[in-house]
Amino acid sequence: MILPDTTVMKSCRCARISEETLLRYNGMLMSVFELLAESRQQVGAVISAIETQRDFWIADTTLQFAINGKSPGAISTPGNALRTAAPAAGGGH
Repeated sequence: MILPDTTVMKSCRCARISEETLLRYNGMLMSVFELLAESRQQVGAVISAIETQRDFWIADTTLQFAINGKSPGAISTPGNALRTAAPAAGGGH
């Protein structure tokens, strides 16, 4: 499942907010503490977005495992199947 990439949109919006905040600080319209509070809030929002995306991929992996019975990253190679089938077919070696 592919999600639309909203990270670019979010980063552009955050960059605009940061620029606006910095302009207000440079124009002495806000204090250093307000600038720091805005930065903390922005960092918190980014962390929250990353955690949400992580939770999505964990849930997707769990769903794929439940549906397919194997991990989505597991690779079944024909060589592994032959090695496990060979002793049963060989019989008495």
